[in-house]
Amino acid sequence: LCYATIIEGDIDTSEALQNYYNRRKSGQQRWLTELKEATNGVSSTEEFQSNGSTGPIVVTEVPFFDVELVGVPALGYLGRTMYENNPDFEYLIGGVGDDDSNFIICGGKG
Repeated sequence: LCYATIIEGDIDTSEALQNYYNRRKSGQQRWLTELKEATNGVSSTEEFQSNGSTGPIVVTEVPFFDVELVGVPALGYLGRTMYENNPDFEYLIGGVGDDDSNFIICGGKG
């Protein structure tokens, strides 16, 4: 096969690509703000506080990873990185730093 023309379709360093990522970032920030407002509202209700929780509902932000985390080992890495030594999750995990800590992460793109 001989190709006289190369079409660059997936690599776009243009302003349009930057605008796409800016819109995506803005949308994520908007929903994160809405989530935090909602959890603060629920946390301040008498009903929530009467269930034995004196602190607010905690929203933990996961940082951007420069690779897609796929599969059980990658999700285990995410769990250890974000939650193992996070005191906000100690009541779910047991003793923080225990060798028997287990993480269950559910989610995905669909």
